[in-house]
Amino acid sequence: MDVDDAISRLGRYSKWQLLKYNLLSFGFNLSGSWQMVVIIFAGMEPSHHCKVPDNSTINETIPMETDDDGVSSLSKCSMYFNGTNETTSCSNGWEYSMEYGPTIITEWDLVCERNYYSELSQSVFSGGVMVGAVLFTWLADTFGRKPIHLFCQYVMVVLGVIIAFSPDITTFIVLRFFIGALREGSGLVAIVMCCELFPASQRSIAGTALQLHWSLCWMLLALVAYFVRTWRYLLLITGLSCSFTIFYIWFVDESIPWLVANGKLEKAERIIQSAAKFNKIQYPKYVFTKSDATYKEKNNENGIKKLICYSKNDSKTVDKSSVKSYTILDILKSKTLIFNTLIMCFLWFVNILVYYGLSLQTGYLAGNLYLNFFLSGLVEVPAYLAVTFSLNRYGRRWPVCIFHIMAGLFLIATILIPKKSASGTDLSALVTTFSMIGKFAITASFAAVVLFSPEIYPTNLRNFGFGMGSFVGRIAGIIAPFSAYMAKTVPWVPATVFGVLSIVVGLMTLLLPETLGRPLPQTIEEVETWTRTLSPEEVLRWKETQERQRNIHHVESFVANGDLAMELSTPLKT
Repeated sequence: MDVDDAISRLGRYSKWQLLKYNLLSFGFNLSGSWQMVVIIFAGMEPSHHCKVPDNSTINETIPMETDDDGVSSLSKCSMYFNGTNETTSCSNGWEYSMEYGPTIITEWDLVCERNYYSELSQSVFSGGVMVGAVLFTWLADTFGRKPIHLFCQYVMVVLGVIIAFSPDITTFIVLRFFIGALREGSGLVAIVMCCELFPASQRSIAGTALQLHWSLCWMLLALVAYFVRTWRYLLLITGLSCSFTIFYIWFVDESIPWLVANGKLEKAERIIQSAAKFNKIQYPKYVFTKSDATYKEKNNENGIKKLICYSKNDSKTVDKSSVKSYTILDILKSKTLIFNTLIMCFLWFVNILVYYGLSLQTGYLAGNLYLNFFLSGLVEVPAYLAVTFSLNRYGRRWPVCIFHIMAGLFLIATILIPKKSASGTDLSALVTTFSMIGKFAITASFAAVVLFSPEIYPTNLRNFGFGMGSFVGRIAGIIAPFSAYMAKTVPWVPATVFGVLSIVVGLMTLLLPETLGRPLPQTIEEVETWTRTLSPEEVLRWKETQERQRNIHHVESFVANGDLAMELSTPLKT
């Protein structure tokens, strides 16, 4: 029996699948999202000024400085020298307001000439993410999904606890690198494990739900950080957040597709039978045979290296003779693929740069830090729903284009709005609102690009194409933290850069071919024949395919409810 068929007969979204899915999803989303953005709270820079010597007052010690908006405040990095009008650097340390509680900034005096360390730690974290993506995905393909996922989770708990006791900023940064690598390894493996719980036709919905869980965990961190305002305690809680996964060694199973692909049919059989028993359905005694080893060829398409959940036609068995073998050099021989690859890499770069840049700049928006952070996660929920609705109705190109332009326009608007209206009304809340709309739009475009990216490549270059875009995006992830640093010094620069790049890349998206309604290409020649829009014949075929899929889902619902007999005339229990 084909692996997809075996999984399908458990039900479209059976109790067993949903239980395992939610265990994996919340396990990695909780730790993954928290580790990525906890630096916003742990590394928040509060108001500060030079420490006033004994027997002196602030007015006679600290000079006033005026910013670009004409607002005067105490100097952060200078003080009067020996009662004269000459200024010098802070020789006695700093005094901090403690509205955010103790942070790494206040504990290690990471201000003035040392004010880049917080952003540096996040860039190093992103560097670890890049290493983890390469290392642990390969290990998971080789040694299995479950052991690598659990290894990353368990070691991340240990390092997450250790980092809370960091004696200095150097130790902190080094540990952030390793946590970033483990976080990415755990996350990417868990994503594939979640998607492999379902047949190919349901994987796009599974992928969208994963992103929704990410947003929920993001919002939960805002609540935790609001009540825990000591950075060491907050990092300790973050490190322990995935400690419950220690029980996963008993409750989470190895990926069935991976087991079959690697010839471990007896173990795959036991898991299938256990799942059927949990769902209270009867199942054929022998599901997999040696002939199912042919799945290993197809698993090259569905393995962890693609890192996503395809939404169309990836379960279709392809005649091996019709799939050409390509190397990376073949891309360089095709002007079409070179052109598509350059645009897609630019899409990845801009999306990750803007998404992570906006996320890390949440602390510099007007209003309450914790509320803004919560809203930043909340706006992602409708973004993912909007993507789910639009991509299968309006294609890939136009939604990606519109979301990017929308993000760009609202981000540019944030720098054009004055702080106060002519009547003196404070407009900072409007700036924050526009920034949140920009976050909504870039989140939607990011989710769409993840789906769009592999669809423009032929079968044997699909993993490379997706991996190339993802790699370029991770370079942007290393750069993104310094946009938060720039926001502290020249606030209008990040929004301007993000806005212009979003609009430009949005328009460039229209130069790519539409993929909705087209089968995943098997050869470079197929890609080269694609036009940017669907032909009338392709539109007709797409509509017919949609109708067939609706009929298949209707039949599957009968099977899941026990209204049809299963294969080998084995009845379902009701």
